[in-house]
Parts: sequence; C-alpha cells; structure tokens
Amino acid sequence: MIAQHSISFQAPQKAMIKYILVITFAWFLSNSPLRADSLTLSRTYELAYANAPVLQQEPLLEEAYQMQIDLLKARLFPDLTMQGQATYQSEVVSLPFSMPNTEPIDLPKERAQATLNINQVILDGGRNKVARELENDQLQIDKKQLEFDKHQIKVQVNDIFFSIIMARQKERILTNTFENLRQKISTLQVSVKNGVVLESELLKLETELLKLQQQMHQNSRHIEAAIKILSMLTGKEFDKEISLIEPETQFAIQEISIQRPELEIIPLQQQKIETSENMISAQNRPQLNAFVQGGVGYPNPLNFFDDATSPFYLAGLKFNWKIWDWNAAGKEKAVLNIQQLKLEKEQYQRLRNIMTNLENIKANISQLEQTINEDRNILDKQSQITRLSSVQLENGVITSTEYLDQLNSEKQSRLNLEMHLVQLQQQKINYLTVAGKDF
Repeated sequence: MIAQHSISFQAPQKAMIKYILVITFAWFLSNSPLRADSLTLSRTYELAYANAPVLQQEPLLEEAYQMQIDLLKARLFPDLTMQGQATYQSEVVSLPFSMPNTEPIDLPKERAQATLNINQVILDGGRNKVARELENDQLQIDKKQLEFDKHQIKVQVNDIFFSIIMARQKERILTNTFENLRQKISTLQVSVKNGVVLESELLKLETELLKLQQQMHQNSRHIEAAIKILSMLTGKEFDKEISLIEPETQFAIQEISIQRPELEIIPLQQQKIETSENMISAQNRPQLNAFVQGGVGYPNPLNFFDDATSPFYLAGLKFNWKIWDWNAAGKEKAVLNIQQLKLEKEQYQRLRNIMTNLENIKANISQLEQTINEDRNILDKQSQITRLSSVQLENGVITSTEYLDQLNSEKQSRLNLEMHLVQLQQQKINYLTVAGKDF
C-alpha cells in the first residue's frame, strides 16, 4: 500500500516537470536569435513588411472606412429628438376692447411644452451617395500610400542586404590574403635563417599582416552593425553567421513596365477631385424632408383660446433649394480644376524622375558588365605577377616591399571584381525595385 501511494504521487510530479521543461524550451526558442541557415531577399522583405508599424494600418483603415459608411447610412434613417422648454413672459396677448356677454381672455404668462420630433430625409440631392463615394476614394488613396511605404521599406532592405553581402565578400578576400601572407611569412623565416633574405624584409611582411588583421576587425564590426540594422528592420534577432542568398535575376530590361504605387496614387486623387465636383453639384440640388412633431404644451400652442395643458401634433414636408449662391459653386469647381492640373504636372514629373533613374541604372549595369570583364583579365594577370614575385622574394631577388605591392594589387583586384559582381546584382534588383516589379 505504501509503494502504491508513492507511485501515484511521483507520476503527476514527473508530468509537471516535463511540462515546465517544454515551456522553458519554447520560451528559449522564441527569445533566442534566429539561427536559420540562410535568408533570401524575398523572405527579408516579408519579415520587414510584417514588422513595419506603418503597414499595420490597413485593417484600421478598413475599420474606419466602414464606420464612416455606417454613419452616412444612419443619416438616411428617421431622426428622432426630444425637446422641452419652460418660459415666463412679461406680457400676453390681450384684446384692446371688450365684447358684451363674454368673459375677458386671461392667458397665462407661464408657458411650457415638451415635444417629440421625427425628421425623415426623402430627397437629399444625392449628397449621401456622393459622400460615401468620397470615403471610398480616400480609402483607396490611403491603401495605395501604404504600398508606397512598402516600396520605401524594400529600398531600405536592398541597401542593407547587399551591404552585408559586400562586406562578407570582402571578409573572405581579406581572410584568404591573410592566410597567404601568413604562409609566406613561415616560408620566409627559413630564408632568413639561411641568410638568403634580410630579417627586415620579414618584419615588413609581419607588419602588413597586422594591418590586414586590423582591416578584418573593422570589416567584422561593419558586418555586425549591418546585421543589427537588418534585425531592427525585420524584428528578428539574426545570428552573425547567417547566410544571405543573392537573388538570381534574369529579365530583359526593355520589357519591364513601370508599376510604381506613387504613380497610381495621383489618378486616385484625380478621381476624388471629380467626386468632390459631384458633391458641389449635389449641394445645390433640392432637398425634401418629412417631419412630425407631437407633444404636450401649457397652454396649447396651437389653440389660442385653450389655456389648459393639452396634447398637440404637427406633420408636414419641408422643401429647401438654394437657387442662387453668388457663383460660389462655380468658384469651388474652378479651384478643383486647378488642383487637377497640378496633379497632372506632378504625375509627369514623377514619371520623368523614375524614367531618369531607370536610365541611370541601365547605364550602370552596362558599365559594370564591361568593368567585370576587365576585372577578370586584370586579376588573371596580377595573380601571375604575384606568384612570380613570391618566388623572387624567397630567393632574395626582390624586397618584401615590392612583393607586398604586388600582393596588395592582387587583393585589390579581387576586391574590385567581387564588389563589382555584387554591385551588378544589386543594380539589377534596384532596376526592378524602381520599376515597381518583383524579381
């Protein structure tokens, strides 16, 4: 019996421990850096969009729009109000003469009444319908503005993404150069011992090795800072070693069409101006309302001779039509026409700026492609020169300074080639981004 009791107590305890471990492990995963093996540019876009507060406004825009529409629809329902009033007046109506066989009229100076008023719109000249169209026009403009904000975020992601890739390529070249120079120092140490090379030449190489190490540290700090910025944009804490995958782009530049959101905003703004013109016209159309008023008054407000508390009611139609407004509507429409012309000029300027930007990028792409071919030829020749200089240094034919000149030239040639390759890829992505396209 004692053993059975011990088992029944330990089983829930083990389950509780297991539950706590699972919760702790889940918390650790959710709060630890993102250790994905790789990160693509498109995935970075998605993370940045999800993390951008400005892009989280769309549900709020929809909600606010629907509330405005419901409010406008509610204005078409009967309007029900209650009113009350109590007054005391210094004089009342009295006849300036007396009539035989009649009692004089004695109206009370105190007056009070309470009414319930119902007002129903029958004809509003289309005001409510146009008001709803204006709300929809504004909603579409706001949504398109969010797309423009998304485009701006994409530009930021492109810059930081490719800056990390460039720094990583530089890191690889610096590391390879560092290892080659370290091996050369080991080899040269033998030549110094054998008296073939002066020790001062060895010290020059060791000094250059320290300089390379300094460059590697600076580049490493640049990578760390860039990854922190990328983490801020995406809301994810990335590990320093995360691999960024360069996107592959294959497209014909001549076939790309421009689909920038800011170019689509202006037609929507022009549509809103046209709707505003319709509202001006609607405000000058006839209005017709039906009304009912019922209540209790003391004395009876509808019967001059009834000085008792009495119920009463009124019902009727109310017609309103602004026949002349001193051409105010025409002036308002003229202002809107000027705004339309301004938008047309702005649209032309925006399009021209985008086209100019695209032409500059096309020229950069063409120049980079030519430069990369030249970089490859230069690197091939410089690598041969460095290999020959290495042998000459070991045999004491040249100084370490001459060898370092060639080694640094090869390093710079490799850096130029790798940087230009990354820049070419970035320019292609930028071309698509400026055009408003996805790769």
